[in-house]
Amino acid sequence: MFIAATNASTLMKAIPMLMECVCQCFRFFGFHINWQPGTTECLLSFRGRNATVEATKVVDAGNVIPIVNEVNQPALRVVDQYKHVGSV
Repeated sequence: MFIAATNASTLMKAIPMLMECVCQCFRFFGFHINWQPGTTECLLSFRGRNATVEATKVVDAGNVIPIVNEVNQPALRVVDQYKHVGSV
């Protein structure tokens, strides 16, 4: 999945909302997302206005983005490189 925004602050507001929708869709079809390390993760590329500020916030938060309104309040891990795990 790819998401883009006009600036870094908007991107960081959009990610939790997008992930909440993804979680709802998975639940509707009876699936559960595996939030363990190495499974559900994201790469972020901050550019433009507030890029450094938002990148610092992610690092300060432990390289995770909380997913609100979900059972057990999972967090989307932010990684610095892509690793293929075998699904297409």
